[in-house]
Amino acid sequence: MSKDELFKLTIHQLENIFFIKPEETEAIRSVLDSVLIRCERCFSKITCRYYSFEDKVYFSPLHSDQHAVYLYFLSNSLLHAGEKNLAEKVYRLNKMMNGNDIYCSVELPEIFKIEHSIGTIIAPGCKIGNYFKISQNCTLGNNNGCLPVLGEHVYMLSGSKVIGNSNIGDHVIISANTYIKDLDIPSRSIVFPATRGVVIKPIPEKVLNYNNITLFHD
Repeated sequence: MSKDELFKLTIHQLENIFFIKPEETEAIRSVLDSVLIRCERCFSKITCRYYSFEDKVYFSPLHSDQHAVYLYFLSNSLLHAGEKNLAEKVYRLNKMMNGNDIYCSVELPEIFKIEHSIGTIIAPGCKIGNYFKISQNCTLGNNNGCLPVLGEHVYMLSGSKVIGNSNIGDHVIISANTYIKDLDIPSRSIVFPATRGVVIKPIPEKVLNYNNITLFHD
């Protein structure tokens, strides 16, 4: 799909839900190049056959996870450009089409991967390091005014939640259905759910290397 076709598709999708003014159409046109640069930078670091074709970065708006990232970047870029109402419309479009709740003021890192975006909830104010991966039905959220801080190479598997005053180190795998609330997790750890709380174990080197090789590359 060409850039012009992508632009027309985005406007068409928005106009099927909201009233879009001519000046809002132009605002989207004005940020589209920078949004696609952000997409290219992010996608270029993801090791997955859906993100490259013939050794070039590949983006398809028909790929739901890629589309979710594109709409997030678009909403965030519009917010930074002073187009708050339009940014919220794009955020709502993303929520309706891809099933995630990532508000336009959320500051995701430069490089991250959404894997099955349905049920992804990220609260504004969370601090997230590069090479972040989040799967379906995951939450990063507020507790008593406190929000999580995540290091680099943090992988949240399906159904996991990190809430409140939680500090997650680098190279941490949060396994499926794990609930972390107001806890510090050291670097190079894997976290499992337990009957009460969680179990934290050092991450085996072979698992660490496998995840680094298979999810992202330099």
